[in-house]
Amino acid sequence: MSTTTARQVNQIEREFNTFMIYYDSVDLGDPASVGTKCVANILCFNNQQQAGILRFHESQPTPVNSYRGTQPNAIPLINYHISRFNDIINILRSHKQLALSFDLVRLEGGLANMNYEPIG
Repeated sequence: MSTTTARQVNQIEREFNTFMIYYDSVDLGDPASVGTKCVANILCFNNQQQAGILRFHESQPTPVNSYRGTQPNAIPLINYHISRFNDIINILRSHKQLALSFDLVRLEGGLANMNYEPIG
């Protein structure tokens, strides 16, 4: 008989096979830092069902990760600094069987390659 731990209940792992990019220049209305800012979003989908959103911000530190909805359909919103955008795009373009991983309690998340990759 298998058991489910509290960590497994609070953990989301969503594979995805397509993505869309929105890279905008917007006024965020921040009185401490006026002017436009670049804001990028990568929407991740698995067979046209949204798996999560990777968000990129100019601000340091980036906003705390969050999620929309409730389990089992919660959508993770994982935040990165805009300087990581090219790193993430390179991963998306060069790997298959990718997944988003997210802890609903600790609000920690990331992007994972689901395949073993050969060395060299």
